[in-house]
Amino acid sequence: MRIGAISLGCDKNRVDTEKMLSRLVAGGHSIVSDESAADVLIVNTCAFIDKAKEESIDEILWAAAQKAEAGVKHVIVTGCLAQRYADALKEEFPEVDAILGVGSYDEIANVIDGLQCGDKTVDIRRRDRDRKSTRLNSSHQQ
Repeated sequence: MRIGAISLGCDKNRVDTEKMLSRLVAGGHSIVSDESAADVLIVNTCAFIDKAKEESIDEILWAAAQKAEAGVKHVIVTGCLAQRYADALKEEFPEVDAILGVGSYDEIANVIDGLQCGDKTVDIRRRDRDRKSTRLNSSHQQ
């Protein structure tokens, strides 16, 4: 699949995004620089300050709009905002197909593979080395 990524916030987020993309390339996916041409959009968010939260929400809204306007198939939200506000994100953004917290980046390839097979993975966050995963059925409300 063609993967587009938006990395927000600190240098750590940029490194985390690069690591995720590296895993995806190793798994046979390709990276596109034009996010609207992607099959999958990853928004790596920041929640450090209010301005960063606002920017993250704006980018999630843009990515969600690309599903309707540009043919993007899946939107994945990762990072600090995803970790801290996963429940609110699930409620406010039904267009988001997966939420990965900061300790779950190693799951990115499995999540995308599952989405390709019709899975609806909503929440994967690692807390104290335990993984929490909630799966919904494949029907997608919009």
